[in-house]
Amino acid sequence: MKKIVVLGLILIFSISCKKEKPSTMESAEHKNEDILWTVEYSPDNTLFAVGGNYDSLFIYNTGSNSIFKKYFFSNTITRAIWHPKDSLIGINLQVSQNKPGILNLSTSQFIQLDSISVDGARGMAWSPSGDKLAIGDNDGYLSVFSDKGRFEKRIKVDPKGITDLDWNPDGKTIAVVGSQIALYSLDSDEVKVIVDMDEQTLHLSVNWHPSGEFFTSGDYGNIENNINPILSYWSKDGQFLDAYDKGKAPYRNIYWNKEGSSLYTASDGLRIFNSEGNLLKHIPTTNKLWGIDILEDQNGLEKVLVTSEKGEILLINAENGTKEIIK
Repeated sequence: MKKIVVLGLILIFSISCKKEKPSTMESAEHKNEDILWTVEYSPDNTLFAVGGNYDSLFIYNTGSNSIFKKYFFSNTITRAIWHPKDSLIGINLQVSQNKPGILNLSTSQFIQLDSISVDGARGMAWSPSGDKLAIGDNDGYLSVFSDKGRFEKRIKVDPKGITDLDWNPDGKTIAVVGSQIALYSLDSDEVKVIVDMDEQTLHLSVNWHPSGEFFTSGDYGNIENNINPILSYWSKDGQFLDAYDKGKAPYRNIYWNKEGSSLYTASDGLRIFNSEGNLLKHIPTTNKLWGIDILEDQNGLEKVLVTSEKGEILLINAENGTKEIIK
């Protein structure tokens, strides 16, 4: 079942007073009211969406970096994902009176999605064709909806909670991370756990290489036990390939460029790796990064849009490391 709400630009939803479950080692960090969790460009790169602990989804114009629209939601927006073709944005929320849903920018219509944990969700991704939206919630359930918001299926994937997920480019497999790492097959409706629940660390991010032959995951690390955050590489069937263990802060989000030549990671600054897993560049930032997306200009120069734990929005030149402050 789905519920439809029309969002006026001055409509403010009431804020829930329910506290977030202390289900992960990072709960204390989430009290930081300035965190911007997510940023992503529209398919045509003319707009970008930003959300976090601000009770609002901000839509910016790419050229002028001015705010185009602002939509109000209660509490935390953990993910805002553009549909690959249409003017739709999937929105994940937690500790919120509102349910995750699909926002139509053309009509300001918001479809609230049922069958999601009352504690909200963090993992979200559109299928490559855009006909399905997958959501991983804070109770460990993976739910799949149509692009119209129709519920299709729900399956328990993680014993605790799902932090991120991503579709294989073939549209048949979803990589899911949280307290463990798993692969869900839409064809067989089966879950293959490749890393069992690990009390030492929390897996935060996952992204498939454009080839679909392997994917990369990033974790939280465990400073108390002298375990650095790790960036791991896995084959499409879940075999371990390689890892980079010299990170200094959690890998909040990771993103392969379209060509698959470079992996960009949001952590203690911007790190860029090649397809063989070698570190190419580390561009430090004053504050830890959370959201990340890539803009490639007409000359092929890649600029990286990032958000931080202190509410900053930065555009970083991947070639020379210069930073443009947007907010």
